[in-house]
Amino acid sequence: MRYGLRSDEVQGLGTWTTVTGTELTQYEASHLVTDLISKPVWIEETSGLWRGDFTARPGGKQRVDAVVIPMHNITAGLDVRIPGLNTVGVTILEAAITIPAYRGDGYPLGAWLDLTGDPDYTTNGFAYWELEVVGVNAVPLALKLRLLAALQTMDPNISWDAAEGEDRAMIEHQSEYEVPSTFDLGVTMRDIAGELDSPDTQKALVRALWQSVLGRVHPFVLIPDGAVNDAWIVLFREKRLEVVLRLTDRNTIRVAFDEISRGLVF
Repeated sequence: MRYGLRSDEVQGLGTWTTVTGTELTQYEASHLVTDLISKPVWIEETSGLWRGDFTARPGGKQRVDAVVIPMHNITAGLDVRIPGLNTVGVTILEAAITIPAYRGDGYPLGAWLDLTGDPDYTTNGFAYWELEVVGVNAVPLALKLRLLAALQTMDPNISWDAAEGEDRAMIEHQSEYEVPSTFDLGVTMRDIAGELDSPDTQKALVRALWQSVLGRVHPFVLIPDGAVNDAWIVLFREKRLEVVLRLTDRNTIRVAFDEISRGLVF
């Protein structure tokens, strides 16, 4: 499992502009990186370029280890790039992020990319980070972005009662003769719940994550399987974190995460 602490997210430390594309009113470039999932950046065109200016940061640069596009309407396999620059127009790092195939219900999966393996990656970071959709999308572009200065790793031992759930948003009416009429709202919401059998080191990681996002207050990046291109934005389901101390260096922690990087239909 890969994830980001609240302090790992650095996208909001830069000033973002739409370089290529015409923004829809109230869906400006600043919404590319905000917590409010229901309001992405949205442009009239089917390709676009956004630039984050981090020159005001200490040292004039920002380190980025991982890039996440958790919510989008980008066609699977479309050419999407993550350039890193120190001078506008002079690209040093240019990584391609793969947009995964859509689910069987037509819903997109969030894309993520670990930049640390790129030959041009540097811990010093870059003064400017860009997101560019080069190919022609099927519809006008709308998306959110997360930049992580560190990508955390946890290898939890999940008990057998762990559950992965899906809930399809819909409206249902029933006649007096109990005949249902159903209307699809086009959104699938997922969740993961389970019991962690945790040594003290893992207990410390879970508590650090909980404290970082203030319990259920702030959303965060969760990648359930580090080998799969499927990134979520989630909230802890409960407002309370409880750790049961079983034995020395052995704890039981019940956790549940609700995906919130859903809810918009394009």
